[in-house]
Amino acid sequence: RHYAYLKISEGCNHRCSFCIIPSLRGRLVSRPAGDVMREAEGLVEAGVKELLVISQDTSAYGVDLRYRTDFWGGHPLKTRMRELIAALGELGQSGAGQAGDGVSDPVWVRLHYVYPYPHVDEVIPLMAQGRILPYLDVPFQHANPRILRLMKRPASGEDNLARIRAWRAICPDITIRSTFIAGFPGETEGEFQELLDFLEADGNTGQMLTEAAQSVWTMKGLIEGLSSGISRALQNRLALMERTRSNTNAVMLDAEGGEKFERS
Repeated sequence: RHYAYLKISEGCNHRCSFCIIPSLRGRLVSRPAGDVMREAEGLVEAGVKELLVISQDTSAYGVDLRYRTDFWGGHPLKTRMRELIAALGELGQSGAGQAGDGVSDPVWVRLHYVYPYPHVDEVIPLMAQGRILPYLDVPFQHANPRILRLMKRPASGEDNLARIRAWRAICPDITIRSTFIAGFPGETEGEFQELLDFLEADGNTGQMLTEAAQSVWTMKGLIEGLSSGISRALQNRLALMERTRSNTNAVMLDAEGGEKFERS
């Protein structure tokens, strides 16, 4: 198999109002950086070409360990997101790893479930340099600050659209995948429109827009039980997103070489 999941931590310190993960998994427990790298090296030696970095909160990696310094290949390595990802990006490069490890081909490193904390900006240059894949899975969940606060989401006060544009300025080829929740209790029509405006604001959002349209479209079966006025309004919005999703898919299929877009 050409890919493998690489879990770097378990649990989450956040208490998002819609999420049961902390109750099931407990608080954040990060793996020492050296342990992660040894597992990754073993996977690559076994023929894995793509490492899918996963956790419940990848951005928080090492917080519980106070970013303590570990060791890999006889060298110090801080238990922190940027340092770990940079080291993973070196696997397969000349001189990476331990002597005689047999690793010879570049390895793809793909980041999943990355909260939009400010320090995430530090990994974007690694993408621009070709050291890791220009891909981020960022669960924004919504665009309206009030709804994000009701959700108890971390980084709810961040200007995520500005963040995305800053990322694209550094790495134009970056692909962003995201998930969104529409119809959160208390959400107004205007706040839902703000979510739609957010999705349409960045013309290069590609996969993020597609994933959001697909996620929201699955809600249409739940709308039938609502009053006719609310149902009709939501159906109109969902139809708009479905058309946008179809248009986006067409653009994705037409993208030469597919470097900037990931086909569904």
